[in-house]
Amino acid sequence: MTVMRNRMCSLLALTLLASACKPTVEATAETTKSQLANARREQEHSLAADQVNPAQDSNLEAHAGIRSSYFDCLMRHESEALEIGYCISEEKEHQDKRLNDYYKELSKMLTTDQREQLIASQRAWLVFYGKEGQLQSAIYNSDQVSNLQVGENKLFMLCKRANQLKDYLDFVRD
Repeated sequence: MTVMRNRMCSLLALTLLASACKPTVEATAETTKSQLANARREQEHSLAADQVNPAQDSNLEAHAGIRSSYFDCLMRHESEALEIGYCISEEKEHQDKRLNDYYKELSKMLTTDQREQLIASQRAWLVFYGKEGQLQSAIYNSDQVSNLQVGENKLFMLCKRANQLKDYLDFVRD
Protein backbone atom coordinates (compact mmCIF):
# COMPACT_ATOMS: atom_id res chain seq x y z
CA MET A 1 0.00 0.00 0.00
CA THR A 2 2.93 2.34 0.65
CA VAL A 3 4.04 1.78 -2.93
CA MET A 4 0.54 2.60 -4.18
CA ARG A 5 0.36 5.74 -2.03
CA ASN A 6 3.77 6.85 -3.29
CA ARG A 7 2.65 6.08 -6.85
CA MET A 8 -0.50 8.17 -6.30
CA CYS A 9 1.58 11.05 -4.90
CA SER A 10 3.87 10.78 -7.92
CA LEU A 11 0.86 10.73 -10.22
CA LEU A 12 -0.57 13.75 -8.41
CA ALA A 13 2.73 15.56 -8.93
CA LEU A 14 2.87 14.55 -12.61
CA THR A 15 -0.68 15.64 -13.31
CA LEU A 16 -0.28 18.96 -11.55
CA LEU A 17 3.00 19.63 -13.31
CA ALA A 18 1.39 18.68 -16.60
CA SER A 19 -1.51 21.04 -15.97
CA ALA A 20 0.91 23.83 -15.01
CA CYS A 21 2.77 23.35 -18.30
CA LYS A 22 -0.28 23.29 -20.61
CA PRO A 23 1.20 25.77 -23.10
CA THR A 24 3.82 23.18 -24.07
CA VAL A 25 2.55 20.25 -26.10
CA GLU A 26 -0.94 18.74 -26.10
CA ALA A 27 0.61 15.28 -26.50
CA THR A 28 2.16 15.63 -23.04
CA ALA A 29 -1.29 15.97 -21.47
CA GLU A 30 -2.54 12.97 -23.44
CA THR A 31 0.51 10.97 -22.36
CA THR A 32 -0.10 11.94 -18.72
CA LYS A 33 -3.77 10.93 -18.97
CA SER A 34 -2.70 7.63 -20.47
CA GLN A 35 -0.16 7.12 -17.68
CA LEU A 36 -2.81 7.91 -15.07
CA ALA A 37 -5.25 5.46 -16.64
CA ASN A 38 -2.56 2.77 -16.72
CA ALA A 39 -1.58 3.46 -13.12
CA ARG A 40 -5.25 3.27 -12.03
CA ARG A 41 -5.63 -0.08 -13.81
CA GLU A 42 -2.41 -1.33 -12.17
CA GLN A 43 -3.64 -0.14 -8.77
CA GLU A 44 -7.03 -1.82 -9.20
CA HIS A 45 -5.34 -5.00 -10.38
CA SER A 46 -2.90 -4.85 -7.48
CA LEU A 47 -5.70 -4.33 -4.97
CA ALA A 48 -7.72 -7.17 -6.40
CA ALA A 49 -4.72 -9.50 -6.51
CA ASP A 50 -3.34 -8.68 -3.09
CA GLN A 51 -6.58 -8.45 -1.12
CA VAL A 52 -4.72 -6.59 1.62
CA ASN A 53 -6.14 -7.07 5.09
CA PRO A 54 -6.05 -3.62 6.76
CA ALA A 55 -5.59 -5.26 10.16
CA GLN A 56 -2.35 -6.83 8.92
CA ASP A 57 -0.91 -3.82 7.08
CA SER A 58 0.42 -1.12 9.39
CA ASN A 59 0.88 1.22 6.39
CA LEU A 60 -2.89 1.49 6.13
CA GLU A 61 -3.06 3.17 9.52
CA ALA A 62 -3.27 6.62 7.97
CA HIS A 63 -6.20 5.56 5.81
CA ALA A 64 -8.34 4.10 8.60
CA GLY A 65 -11.07 6.65 9.20
CA ILE A 66 -10.58 8.53 5.93
CA ARG A 67 -13.83 8.57 3.99
CA SER A 68 -13.90 6.93 0.57
CA SER A 69 -15.46 10.14 -0.74
CA TYR A 70 -12.06 11.81 -0.20
CA PHE A 71 -10.31 9.36 -2.51
CA ASP A 72 -13.19 9.60 -4.99
CA CYS A 73 -12.82 13.38 -4.96
CA LEU A 74 -9.08 13.08 -5.65
CA MET A 75 -9.71 10.78 -8.58
CA ARG A 76 -12.41 13.06 -10.03
CA HIS A 77 -10.10 16.08 -9.91
CA GLU A 78 -6.82 14.34 -10.71
CA SER A 79 -5.13 17.33 -12.34
CA GLU A 80 -6.98 20.28 -10.85
CA ALA A 81 -4.89 21.63 -7.98
CA LEU A 82 -7.58 23.96 -6.67
CA GLU A 83 -10.15 21.16 -6.57
CA ILE A 84 -7.68 18.75 -4.96
CA GLY A 85 -7.06 21.39 -2.32
CA TYR A 86 -10.83 21.50 -1.79
CA CYS A 87 -10.92 17.69 -1.41
CA ILE A 88 -8.19 17.88 1.24
CA SER A 89 -9.87 20.78 3.01
CA GLU A 90 -13.26 19.03 3.15
CA GLU A 91 -11.75 15.84 4.58
CA LYS A 92 -9.62 17.80 7.07
CA GLU A 93 -12.79 19.50 8.30
CA HIS A 94 -14.47 16.11 8.71
CA GLN A 95 -11.45 14.63 10.54
CA ASP A 96 -11.22 17.67 12.83
CA LYS A 97 -14.89 17.19 13.75
CA ARG A 98 -14.28 13.47 14.43
CA LEU A 99 -11.33 14.36 16.64
CA ASN A 100 -13.33 16.96 18.59
CA ASP A 101 -16.35 14.67 18.99
CA TYR A 102 -14.22 11.79 20.32
CA TYR A 103 -12.32 14.18 22.60
CA LYS A 104 -15.51 15.59 24.13
CA GLU A 105 -17.10 12.18 24.59
CA LEU A 106 -13.93 10.70 26.08
CA SER A 107 -13.51 13.66 28.40
CA LYS A 108 -16.97 13.07 29.87
CA MET A 109 -16.15 9.44 30.68
CA LEU A 110 -12.84 10.00 32.49
CA THR A 111 -12.03 10.64 36.12
CA THR A 112 -10.73 14.09 37.06
CA ASP A 113 -7.11 12.87 37.01
CA GLN A 114 -7.57 11.10 33.68
CA ARG A 115 -9.25 14.18 32.20
CA GLU A 116 -6.31 16.35 33.25
CA GLN A 117 -3.96 13.89 31.52
CA LEU A 118 -6.13 13.97 28.40
CA ILE A 119 -6.10 17.77 28.37
CA ALA A 120 -2.30 17.85 28.76
CA SER A 121 -1.89 15.22 26.05
CA GLN A 122 -4.17 17.04 23.63
CA ARG A 123 -2.41 20.36 24.23
CA ALA A 124 0.96 18.69 23.55
CA TRP A 125 -0.45 17.05 20.42
CA LEU A 126 -1.74 20.41 19.15
CA VAL A 127 1.72 21.92 19.62
CA PHE A 128 3.25 18.95 17.78
CA TYR A 129 0.65 19.23 14.99
CA GLY A 130 1.48 22.90 14.48
CA LYS A 131 5.25 22.43 14.65
CA GLU A 132 5.14 19.42 12.30
CA GLY A 133 3.17 21.48 9.79
CA GLN A 134 5.76 24.26 10.04
CA LEU A 135 8.59 21.79 9.54
CA GLN A 136 6.97 20.23 6.50
CA SER A 137 6.28 23.65 5.01
CA ALA A 138 9.92 24.60 5.54
CA ILE A 139 11.27 21.37 4.05
CA TYR A 140 8.98 21.07 1.05
CA ASN A 141 8.99 23.68 -1.66
CA SER A 142 6.23 26.25 -1.71
CA ASP A 143 4.86 25.10 -5.05
CA GLN A 144 1.32 23.75 -5.51
CA VAL A 145 2.26 20.09 -5.32
CA SER A 146 4.23 20.55 -2.11
CA ASN A 147 1.46 22.60 -0.52
CA LEU A 148 -1.02 19.86 -1.37
CA GLN A 149 1.31 17.22 0.08
CA VAL A 150 1.67 19.15 3.34
CA GLY A 151 -2.11 19.56 3.48
CA GLU A 152 -2.65 15.85 2.97
CA ASN A 153 -0.02 14.98 5.57
CA LYS A 154 -1.80 17.20 8.09
CA LEU A 155 -5.10 15.55 7.13
CA PHE A 156 -3.64 12.11 7.92
CA MET A 157 -2.22 13.42 11.21
CA LEU A 158 -5.71 14.62 12.22
CA CYS A 159 -7.23 11.30 11.25
CA LYS A 160 -4.61 9.33 13.17
CA ARG A 161 -5.23 11.39 16.33
CA ALA A 162 -9.01 11.00 15.96
CA ASN A 163 -8.49 7.23 15.63
CA GLN A 164 -6.31 7.24 18.73
CA LEU A 165 -8.96 9.06 20.76
CA LYS A 166 -11.61 6.66 19.44
CA ASP A 167 -9.47 3.72 20.61
CA TYR A 168 -9.24 5.25 24.10
CA LEU A 169 -12.97 5.85 24.10
CA ASP A 170 -13.69 2.27 23.04
CA PHE A 171 -11.42 0.99 25.80
CA VAL A 172 -13.06 3.16 28.48
CA ARG A 173 -16.51 2.03 27.35
CA ASP A 174 -15.62 -1.67 27.79
